[in-house]
Amino acid sequence: MLGLLKAKKGNERAYGESQTSRLRPVATDLPVSSGFVYCSIKARNDMIKWSIILGVLGVVATGAVVSHLNSWLPDWGPRKYWLLGLGALFPAWLIAFLALIPPPAVQGSEASLPPSAIFSSGVALLGVISTDVVVRQLDRSGYSFSPFLYWRFGVAGLVPSWLIALWVLFWFH
Repeated sequence: MLGLLKAKKGNERAYGESQTSRLRPVATDLPVSSGFVYCSIKARNDMIKWSIILGVLGVVATGAVVSHLNSWLPDWGPRKYWLLGLGALFPAWLIAFLALIPPPAVQGSEASLPPSAIFSSGVALLGVISTDVVVRQLDRSGYSFSPFLYWRFGVAGLVPSWLIALWVLFWFH
């Protein structure tokens, strides 16, 4: 629950019929950041918990898939292993990233993203682009590298942004 109530003015009830009353954030037991109520502490902790669970499961599951794919499809390209590594942490990063964004009812239609969300998405974009460049260069080099190397590059592309999002959620919200 976002904890939004109609503002009380004069003798009006809490849910007054006046057109001048506006929605305002109420910070009773909820964390407040920049004047907006994001989510309850329990909801935030649940998002952190699910993000970590999905991250660990994604890394373990895709790591197992890489070993089987290497034996089943030996000619599978390195960029596909890299993409599998990105897929390992993408759901975990997405949950943490979405927890950084305030709900539309609180944020309004003209509001911008919080700086923490912009920073996390920027680091994710830089990680994906930089690891893609490295994988392409290794592929063009002509040497044969382990599929796990390319998979690790994919995982490494999202680890910094995922950890930033979790760190911000844990310490600042």
